[in-house]
Amino acid sequence: VVVGGTPVTPAFADSIGADHCAANAVEGVHKCVEWVSSGKGGN
Repeated sequence: VVVGGTPVTPAFADSIGADHCAANAVEGVHKCVEWVSSGKGGN
């Protein structure tokens, strides 16, 4: 789970069990690409 945007803090992301907190959509997509490239994404 990736959450983000201006109102979302890393502490909030941790409190809801998110895997990553992104500052914006572009950063979130970059993290997803990183996960898939490393074999961590998907089932």
